[in-house]
Parts: sequence; structure tokens; C-alpha cells
Amino acid sequence: MTEFDIYCLNKSPEDRQSLSPIRDLILSTSPELGEFRAHFYLVYHIGSVVVVKLHLNAKQQPQLTFLNGSDLIDKKKLLKGKSLSRKVSISSPAYFEKNKDFIRDLVEESLEIMTSRWDGVTQIAERDKLRPDQPSP
Repeated sequence: MTEFDIYCLNKSPEDRQSLSPIRDLILSTSPELGEFRAHFYLVYHIGSVVVVKLHLNAKQQPQLTFLNGSDLIDKKKLLKGKSLSRKVSISSPAYFEKNKDFIRDLVEESLEIMTSRWDGVTQIAERDKLRPDQPSP
């Protein structure tokens, strides 16, 4: 069972269906990307570098969070927020289909920027990871 499967255990089939193509897009950007659950998020990373986080927002819509969002080139103005971290809310499958190439560009750019800043050694704090027996909130 994957981290995604465990994350979706307490989610509806519709929620899983809305998250799945976004997860697939994220994972397709690099074979090196790992996935783990932390708090309300699915976190995609290489080593200790968080590339992007995926979760359902308060409206039960998929949302991507880029911790380095202010550094990203956002040609379509998909990113929302004014701090370093920026978010993309995916309001419908049609919105995702229309913008998936631009979302992929954001994930790839985040991956490139974040891995260029990683020392290759430091690891993600184990305290943030949920064990397989811990349910996602």
C-alpha cells in the first residue's frame, strides 16, 4: 500500500479520483521523487527537499503548495498568495486538464530550484512523517 493509498483511506472515492491525476503528473516529472504523508499533506520530495505538497483544501478541492512559490515563473498566473509559499487550487477536472502543462512546468521548475539548493546530505525530519499505521487527518 502506497502513501497515497493510506492518505485516501478516509477520503471519498471522488476525492481520490480528483487527487490521482495530479499525483500522477507530479510523479511523472522525476523518477527520483519520493512521497510521504505529513499532517494534512502528501509531500513530494527528493532527499530533504520538498518540491510540492498536495492536499484537499477546505472546499475539498485539490491544492498544490509550493514552498518556493515566490521564486517560480508563473506564465498563467495560477499561483495565489503573497508570501514565499504559493498555492494552486484546482477547482475542477476541466481546470486541471486546461492547465496541466503549466502545472507540470511549475513542478519541474520547483524541482530544479529546490534541488540546486540541497546539500545532498540533510534529511527530512522524521518527526513530520506519519507512520503507516497513523491515519491521515
